Amino acid sequence: RPAVLPDYRRVEPAGRYPWIEPCAGARVEGILLCDVDDAALARLDEYEDEGRLYTRAEVEVRLVDGSTRRCQTYVGRAVRRHP
Repeated sequence: RPAVLPDYRRVEPAGRYPWIEPCAGARVEGILLCDVDDAALARLDEYEDEGRLYTRAEVEVRLVDGSTRRCQTYVGRAVRRHP
């Protein structure tokens, strides 16, 4: 489902994978994946290199109907953001 994550921005450095990071007043548009089971979440953690490149964090997104929903996303780790 289409969703917006407020107070985060997308960073796209040349030659590196993009990430999101907190940024007051910014917003990131994306897709909310629903009904992700534990096995799929484990595969996503592996793909995103969770714990090394990204940290999975709980956030609140806004859906197109105006409602909000708690979910999880991958945020660039501080060491990655500021080499």
